[in-house]
Amino acid sequence: MVRIVLLVVFLAIASDIQGRVLEKRIIHGTEAKPGAWPWMVYVLTQNPNKTCGGTILSNNWIMTSSHCIDENPTLIAVVAGAHTMNGTMESSQQIRRAIRHILHPNYRRSDLYADIALIEIYKPFWFNDRVNKASLPGFNDYPPVGTWCYTAGWGYTQYDPKTD
Repeated sequence: MVRIVLLVVFLAIASDIQGRVLEKRIIHGTEAKPGAWPWMVYVLTQNPNKTCGGTILSNNWIMTSSHCIDENPTLIAVVAGAHTMNGTMESSQQIRRAIRHILHPNYRRSDLYADIALIEIYKPFWFNDRVNKASLPGFNDYPPVGTWCYTAGWGYTQYDPKTD
């Protein structure tokens, strides 16, 4: 169970690589193929400067970072099945409004300690090839040494000083 929780925490942290000024960003990433990460969601809040992702845990629960939703959690939406987030609605997108959120009880905004949260959506996602829950490992499952790991999110594949 501890390993599953650690994996879930890692996925939450990895899904929110933007938004912290002091951290380096991933540059020269590669654009994913549509549907390559069907458990990845885009978390929308009323703050347009906050870019957050999340992970689908079930058809109505999302895991994300607490700092993404701690300011005004009443206006949260979750977008699943999106490939680009350029304002154009894709046929694969499903948008859901949050009805409840749970911040980790030990979360501290000052140093982002226990920066993990859950979002419950009002209408379950319909699973398909572009929207699906994360496949979590079993209790005693360990990745072999040398296994490639990835982080996914919406961002830039090259450096643009205008966005820094």
